[in-house]
Amino acid sequence: MISKIMTIAAAAFIMSASLVTAATVDINTIDGVWTNVGPTTGINGSGTDTISWGTGPDGPSSYVFTAAGTPIVDALSPFYIGEFTHNNNPIYASGTMLTNADLQVHMTGTIDGTAFDMTSLFTFLHDETPNIASQCPAYSSNPCPDIVTISNVEDLSDIVNVGGVDYTIALSGFLQNGVYTTQFLSQEGQANSAELFASVTSTVPLPSTGLLLLGGLGLMGAARLRRKS
Repeated sequence: MISKIMTIAAAAFIMSASLVTAATVDINTIDGVWTNVGPTTGINGSGTDTISWGTGPDGPSSYVFTAAGTPIVDALSPFYIGEFTHNNNPIYASGTMLTNADLQVHMTGTIDGTAFDMTSLFTFLHDETPNIASQCPAYSSNPCPDIVTISNVEDLSDIVNVGGVDYTIALSGFLQNGVYTTQFLSQEGQANSAELFASVTSTVPLPSTGLLLLGGLGLMGAARLRRKS
């Protein structure tokens, strides 16, 4: 009986933590800047929408975020938040190489008429691949493209509570050939762009009484096991 109750309670917990509500979401403003760059020296433009690094015959390489135009009325999931561009110029191996950077996206708008102000932080990992044919990834060709990967899509985001429901922003990823992906191949010697999409996700927090119930049931189950042993 105890195990059955615990199963029902656990199922209720999962449902309450994953319930998505059909709210009306309007986006009024979007802006984004690069921050928390690595390495911490040799990267220019931290705190702006463009960071650059390295030296070479065609100039430095750079990341550029161009925010989408607003307002976005009745934003559906997912929606376009802006364009990511990697200006991938050949740079000298002896210079600074970007390893990572966070895209800090700030949005304002309304959820069911209630104003919100939300900031999300998405981590981009950069693989400055060597332009040596034998070291190129199997799915690419020489000269090797660099690889940009989004390592988190919804961590480090603000939570906004509207009507007892928690809302946050999740990054859907790069849109390439109609498919969302967290990895982007950037060809050498050119400007490579991909559209970034995000979605508003929502969950209904489990009341504290529900958490106490689950804890109590866990203790009861443990006690029952002890008695059997």
